[in-house]
Amino acid sequence: MIDMRTAWAPLPSFLSILAIIGTSLWCADVHAGLSPENVVVVVNADSHDSRTVANHYVQLRHVPSSNVIMLHDVPEGLTIELGQFKDTILTPLMEQLNARKLAAQTRVIAYSAGFPTSVKIDDHTSRLVDAEQKKYQLPTASLTGLTYFYQFLLADSPKYLEWGSNLYARGPFERNFANPFLDDDRRRKFDEGVKSRNLNEFGAAAQTFEELFQGMPTLAPLAILAAECHALEGDTESASRLIEQSIAAGWTSGTYLDESDLLSPLLETPRLARLRKGLANHPTVAQEPIGFHASVGWMASGFPGSSLQEGVPYLMACMLAVIHPRGSTIEQSVSVLERASTCDATFPQGSFWFTYTRDARTEPRFPQLGNALIWLKKSGFDAEIIHDSLPNAKSGPCVGLMLGVADIPLQDQKWHFVPGALSENLTSLSAQFDSRAQTKITALLHAGAAMSGGSVFEPYNLPFKFPSAMMYGYYASGTSAIEAFYLSVTSPYQLLIVGDPLAQPFARSPLDQIEVESETNESGGQRIRFVRRALPLGESTSDARAIEVYVEGKLVQITPAVNRIEMSLPEQITGAVELRAVLVGSGSIQPRRGQIEWLILGDSTQIPTSEPQADGITIGLQCPGAASIELTHHGEQVALLESSEGLVTIDRERLGGGPLRLRPVANIDGKKIPGKTVVVGN
Repeated sequence: MIDMRTAWAPLPSFLSILAIIGTSLWCADVHAGLSPENVVVVVNADSHDSRTVANHYVQLRHVPSSNVIMLHDVPEGLTIELGQFKDTILTPLMEQLNARKLAAQTRVIAYSAGFPTSVKIDDHTSRLVDAEQKKYQLPTASLTGLTYFYQFLLADSPKYLEWGSNLYARGPFERNFANPFLDDDRRRKFDEGVKSRNLNEFGAAAQTFEELFQGMPTLAPLAILAAECHALEGDTESASRLIEQSIAAGWTSGTYLDESDLLSPLLETPRLARLRKGLANHPTVAQEPIGFHASVGWMASGFPGSSLQEGVPYLMACMLAVIHPRGSTIEQSVSVLERASTCDATFPQGSFWFTYTRDARTEPRFPQLGNALIWLKKSGFDAEIIHDSLPNAKSGPCVGLMLGVADIPLQDQKWHFVPGALSENLTSLSAQFDSRAQTKITALLHAGAAMSGGSVFEPYNLPFKFPSAMMYGYYASGTSAIEAFYLSVTSPYQLLIVGDPLAQPFARSPLDQIEVESETNESGGQRIRFVRRALPLGESTSDARAIEVYVEGKLVQITPAVNRIEMSLPEQITGAVELRAVLVGSGSIQPRRGQIEWLILGDSTQIPTSEPQADGITIGLQCPGAASIELTHHGEQVALLESSEGLVTIDRERLGGGPLRLRPVANIDGKKIPGKTVVVGN
């Protein structure tokens, strides 16, 4: 067991990079969950394959063009040195997030193809002092794992090599009530509250836990502890108040309240009974899943703190594809992403299978299977243990498959993955593409999985380096694929995660409709009005909790889910403007659904237009009065016309295959006026 006080010392000030929020942004509380606006796609700008995969993905998933970051001079090869990773990938990426003011909304870094998959970290492993860690934490990390632990890399700290370095990962249900604090003063005060409760000094314990909760209102379990102590003292009014506050703070386990001898009688009051209906009914065998957010610090109990400084922040990362002779072809990569993009909120019928053969690859995770089976079956899913290396004797659809086998004969299976299925394999070399040994994770993607993961170097069959069986339970509860992975692996530094991070077949997103209206105000600027029309709540949807507004891909406003939002755009903003309204659902996962609208601001006759020609590489540009018109692709200039009307040619080889988002930007009297985006190719 690691000592959280030494493992997670306060982090340096560079973490403010993920606390930058525009001055027009208003937020009542921190929201979580994933939508395309939260994904930043990172492209190797010198790789045709990388551009091609990114072109397809951003169009399939409607990722804003402002969220596409091009990096030049990415090192070649599968493995690079730590200094190279920091200098050529991580630092330039963080600088771009800062410069583009994307930090507040970014939760996922999705590397396209064309990047190294592993990084040598000898400098960090050489500093380990624990004998067990020195033996088992070998000096090769994954691209995605190191990005997740970005704050330690930028601080040149090896603390991410601790066994339980991912505090966002869930644990046993009892962890909810563990001492959550990383600083000595509040850790000591929490322990005093526990001591008072054990001495039957319930009033003092209740006061201690309530004071801690008031200072950290995101830690809902503190309110539950205070409520229990109030109930033990007979103060049911205070206990009821704390239950209500815990639910407002994010407590979601209705089952725990039902099973509590102290708290369940209080649920009979009308208000608490009504609040109880909105809570989850999962068994108390594991912590509830929580939607991810990168702008908070995660605490020792697995709950978010109130700020970056109150815990440990992370940044989820994956690769969209690995194009390699022992990985995927470009065609296979695109096919995987196309299939996964169709799965959201489809609630597919199928089974979750967990293989167990008593060998060294299935034994480590066998103790976890019981809780996952209980969770899934209680949630109404078909789940079972398969006593074979593969479900060869089975036929039918598979939603999730946990494996532990070196070589997987997938070509003759009598079962199939449904779109959006998850699958991964506990084995040593499944993400080490320079080795011919063992089946690679990309084979599971080709077979139909939306996302998979594996180790880039020998992990020594340590279960905490791989997703626990509960990953499948969390996925079935509605999380995105990438959240399910990071919710279930406590030491992901060697884990390479590949596939579609946004796949979420069981998400219960709000379905309300939002209409956008605009009018010119007295100063000549535009007043934008978002009108929400609430639709009846169905079994596969959730209540809208909040609405986020994005202008040109950037988060500018967050409000509660009111029926009417108004905002003003200054007079100097003219041209075609992309607006996005994202509904954030209720519950701990906070599923999302967005709408995209285009508005024409200013003089419509001065909006540039682009018209693709039949050959697919010639584009007609027009804008009366323009001195010049540039054509951009994800913000990059790809052609320039030195007049107000004419034809330009684009270089498909440089821009990559697949759909291209081309946008004209006119120069009129020194002012840049953008037009609407057109999509060329497929």
